[in-house]
Amino acid sequence: MKRPRTLSADRARRFCEALGDLSDRRPQRRRMIHSVAQRLGVPSDDAEAAANEAASKGWLTIEGGHSVCLTHEGRTLGAKKS
Repeated sequence: MKRPRTLSADRARRFCEALGDLSDRRPQRRRMIHSVAQRLGVPSDDAEAAANEAASKGWLTIEGGHSVCLTHEGRTLGAKKS
């Protein structure tokens, strides 16, 4: 049976989709968390929490606590918009 997605997983997925849009889903394209927050229209604290959730799922990497980059899995995830 498939587990229901949590709110934090949904936020993490939306964060990755926005990061993918900002980085053209290209490898090794780093963006600042606050840039993704602005694109999503959410507070930086919420974006940081979503980035941490996405990182725990292996969808992105965080460098220096403020710079994010999609992994291959994250780029694929972000491309699966419906």
